[in-house]
Amino acid sequence: MLDIENCCADPFPSAPQMIAMFKEYERITELGPCDHGIAAVHRDALPQLLFDLPRWLRWILAPNGKDAADNALLAGLDERLIVQRYDRMVIASADHAFTGLAERMAAAGMHVVVAYSAQSRISSRLYRSARDTRCFESNDDDTPIGSSARCLASSAA
Repeated sequence: MLDIENCCADPFPSAPQMIAMFKEYERITELGPCDHGIAAVHRDALPQLLFDLPRWLRWILAPNGKDAADNALLAGLDERLIVQRYDRMVIASADHAFTGLAERMAAAGMHVVVAYSAQSRISSRLYRSARDTRCFESNDDDTPIGSSARCLASSAA
């Protein structure tokens, strides 16, 4: 599950920001073509991304607004099916909205990974609910560069 705007720490990220973030997301989470992925993005951003991101990623158009991407991602899940078919869930967001999902998936025996941007303050409950956390940071031109001390500081929030 990928909340692009949250991972870019920008409600209206540019196409280069989103593409760079997604490459870093793939690297730190070790996801690829054999995985099932869903991403929520506001409808104005999707045309910029259609030809630049992997075909295996399913897109959910979210309306603009507070928590719109979170709600769109959560509404599109069949938790029972996920537990039956998969052994790992990666939640790419720092938002507290995903805490309940992470806790339920962990209680069902799934390996829950939370990937988040150092520019976002990760929810402490979400951080604790994950078996594994992966943090990435952006440099001055918003290109993700991997983990750093800022990741450690953001996880203390």
